[in-house]
Amino acid sequence: MKDKTAFQNLRQFLFDNVATYDELETLLLLQRQPALGWEATAAAQALGFPVEQCEAALENLATHGLLVLGGDPVAFRYAP
Repeated sequence: MKDKTAFQNLRQFLFDNVATYDELETLLLLQRQPALGWEATAAAQALGFPVEQCEAALENLATHGLLVLGGDPVAFRYAP
């Protein structure tokens, strides 16, 4: 029963916070190295996505409170 609840919680989290496959891949990339700030260009290159697509994913994830934005140059960091 515990595994079913965890699965349901994960499913609800994804439903509430992650709209696209690109966002999921971006979130997982940043989650693996939470202390590292990622610029959109670097994240796009690591994921093999167009920069504009990655920028949109990063901005949406930040809007949902899963990433923080800061630094100069601007970089995103995993921080739910």
